[in-house]
Amino acid sequence: MKWMTWIFIGIACGWSFTTMAKPKFQQAFEHEGLKLEVLMEPIDPPLIPREHFWEQEAVRFQLRVTDANQKPLSGLFPAAWIGHQGEKPVSHKQCQNIVQTFITGSILAPPEVDLNVFYVLTLNNDSTISVVDPLFGYGTTKLRSMVFLDAPGHDWALSHNQRGLFVSVPGQNHVAVVDTDSWKVMAKIPVAKPTRTVLQPDGHYLWVSYQDGPQAGVAVIDTQTLQVIRQIPTGQGPHTLTFDQDSQLSFVANRNAHTVSVIDVRTLTKKKDLPTGEKPVWLDYSATAQVVYVSHRGGGIAAIDVQQADLIARIPTQPGLGQVGFTPNGRFALAVNTEQNILHIVDVATNRILQSGEVETGPEEIAFSDEVAYIRHRGSETVLMLTLDTLGQAQPGDPIQVIDFPGGQGPFGAIQSPAASIVQAPGASAVLVAHPKDQTISYYKEGMAAPMGHFKNYKRTPKAVLALDRSLDEAQPGVYETVAALGRSGTYQLAVFLDSPRVVQCLPLTVAVDPKIQKERIGGMVVEHLLPKRVFRMGETIPLTFRLKDPESQAVQAGVPDVWVLSYLVPGLSQQRHPAKELKEGLYQVDFIPQQSGIYSVYVASPSKGLQISNPQRLDLQILPAQ
Repeated sequence: MKWMTWIFIGIACGWSFTTMAKPKFQQAFEHEGLKLEVLMEPIDPPLIPREHFWEQEAVRFQLRVTDANQKPLSGLFPAAWIGHQGEKPVSHKQCQNIVQTFITGSILAPPEVDLNVFYVLTLNNDSTISVVDPLFGYGTTKLRSMVFLDAPGHDWALSHNQRGLFVSVPGQNHVAVVDTDSWKVMAKIPVAKPTRTVLQPDGHYLWVSYQDGPQAGVAVIDTQTLQVIRQIPTGQGPHTLTFDQDSQLSFVANRNAHTVSVIDVRTLTKKKDLPTGEKPVWLDYSATAQVVYVSHRGGGIAAIDVQQADLIARIPTQPGLGQVGFTPNGRFALAVNTEQNILHIVDVATNRILQSGEVETGPEEIAFSDEVAYIRHRGSETVLMLTLDTLGQAQPGDPIQVIDFPGGQGPFGAIQSPAASIVQAPGASAVLVAHPKDQTISYYKEGMAAPMGHFKNYKRTPKAVLALDRSLDEAQPGVYETVAALGRSGTYQLAVFLDSPRVVQCLPLTVAVDPKIQKERIGGMVVEHLLPKRVFRMGETIPLTFRLKDPESQAVQAGVPDVWVLSYLVPGLSQQRHPAKELKEGLYQVDFIPQQSGIYSVYVASPSKGLQISNPQRLDLQILPAQ
């Protein structure tokens, strides 16, 4: 398994692999002075040389765009699809029609692979993670994959390149590392009773809090080597963590130790423990004010100056505080009192509460989009919203102006994870909302009175939600890329589209059959029918001749003792079973005499070779009346 781990590490770090074995798609074309180059390569280089990509293979897609002077063009919004199966090249007009079909999202002719999508991930109560391709416009979804953990996950963190997902699994004392291309657990990093899982801003270290009896603190994991490089005792938890913007300092709140530990990230040593108040439950960092806010269950918000690594202010509140969070611009903070059902708005410049107001029962989570703050409640299905551009305009003591929408059919209830259950959807003024009791994920577009759509989570209880953006993103100037899994085998058109400047181009792409998948699909053997024609007349004896081949080596299988053929008259009015005889090495035959005219379906089976009668390798024959 070491080579698999190192391949994953290389993928996570952005290493490139050079090999003569891998297939490669690379084509360039020009349009009105622009040069566009399309490159597609498999993420995992195959060990055996082959020419074509295989079905369901994970690939990296890249589009490079330059002008006439070879200058990279940034700020574009390209789109690409793989679809429209067919052997022949398509004209420019046909390509325009294909792209138009994909853009409008026709459910009658969907692409085989959409390179402009995002996936919704849900961390479930039952040791699974659902990976869903949401089609909210049509009220449907497509379950892309399921990730199976050894026990329920507690918290998670996504790597910066979105290729690795780190999930704490306290029931099995490890952090699972999920490859988001294959959706497989590629590594398990030992950590005793891991809980919070937070990636520092530069992505170099993953910080995981642990609570193993009297031992409590944070484990620091190198995201390149996937090794725990330091365990730092901080005090009894539960814990929450945050960092300054330069990843120089880590702040760890230790609830039952009533302290916040300040850790130097460069040396991985603890600088000090600050007694901030009774039961610190949450903390967040403002880059604008260079301050960390700490909320306390015992009441009050403490302000820690990052430069001094020391307390500079205490903001009094009633006991019962929960989450505190800064607005995206860092100018204001929101804090909820879970026990008193109160929302506070804090002015960071003065460290004073500007406004306070009653909210629904049990406010528990604060989430932000670019323009709106969201408040989720335990005892209500209502999600409250505050528009961020109005913060700071009211006078102290004025009521808080909120709007709301229904996030489900009933109260959310307590969610047993510190991970977010409300997240912004990629590239949109919209959020995804997980509802555990309803077992749904809703898509709410800002400005609407209710969610635009929702989907059931396949009878699983979601306790956190995550959006994985797989649309074409500008990785470097003029270079747009994403990763995707190919679909079924076939000959397709790779359609590329730029809106401004307008470019439409279709390129032929072949996706070959994966022998292993084919073996699972067909049930163990390839049936090669050798019958030269498919239409006969009544009274004829039809020599059903065929070979059996291994799906991987294509070697002919001789001497198989239990080969037989099932034929039935469509739609199943009558059927016959015929034992096959081996004419010569690897060549089998059944003499079939139809009893009446019509359409017959013929199947070959061999139990000893794992070839079941239900395999999809069907031969259809048309039997005409006798002349």
